[in-house]
Amino acid sequence: GCSSKKMAEVSYNIPEGLPDATTLYVAAQGIMAIAEASEREEAVQTVFKLVDAVLSFPEDPKKRRVKKSNEVFNRKVGRHPSAVDFLRGCGFVDSDDPEAVGEEGRNGLLSMPVAFVSRLTDAHHVLASAAKEAGLAAPPLPRSSTGFNPFQSSCQATDTTRQAKAPEAWKSEADRLRDEVKKRERELQEKVETAPAVPLCPTVFWLSAGRRLEGGI
Repeated sequence: GCSSKKMAEVSYNIPEGLPDATTLYVAAQGIMAIAEASEREEAVQTVFKLVDAVLSFPEDPKKRRVKKSNEVFNRKVGRHPSAVDFLRGCGFVDSDDPEAVGEEGRNGLLSMPVAFVSRLTDAHHVLASAAKEAGLAAPPLPRSSTGFNPFQSSCQATDTTRQAKAPEAWKSEADRLRDEVKKRERELQEKVETAPAVPLCPTVFWLSAGRRLEGGI
C-alpha cells in the first residue's frame, strides 16, 4: 500500500531533515571507543551490514527497517548509544511497528523513510575511515542493485583524499575554533592583568573588549 511506497523512497538530492553530517563522525568515534574489543568489532560489522544493505538495495523496504526488540540487533548494536546515533545519522528514525500489538508496537522500529544515497555513501566512508584507524577491517562500498549511485565513482576516485579526510576536516575545524577561543581568552586575561590600577568603568572596558572581539570574528 501507500506506506510501503513511502518507505521505499530513494533520493539522490542533498539530505533534508537528517541530523548534521558531523553526527556520523562523532558517532563513529564513539563506536571505536566501545571498551570490549569483540563488542566493538561486532558493532562495527553490524552497522556496516545495515548501512550497506540499504546502499545495495535502496528500494527494498525490508532493508530499511529493524525491530528494536530483535535480540541480535540489541546485543550487537541497540545497546550501544553511539551505534544507534550513527544509524540515526544515516536516516533511520523511530517508527511504530505495524506487526506488533498496542503499546508494544509504539516506536518499535528503526526505519528509514527516505534513503538519501549521498548520506549513506558518506556514512560508509566515515565508518570505514574510523574502522581503519582503529585497526578494524572495513568492507568496500557495495554496488547498488539499481546500478546507479552517482556518488560511488566520485567516492572511489577520491577515496584516499576527500572522503578519508572529511572527518579530519571536521576535526581540524573544531580544533581551530577551540584554539581561537583560547587565544581570545588569553588576550582578554592579559588585558585585565596589564590594565592600569586606576578604577576602570567595567562597562566601557568590556564593551571595548567585546567590540574588538567582534571585529576579529
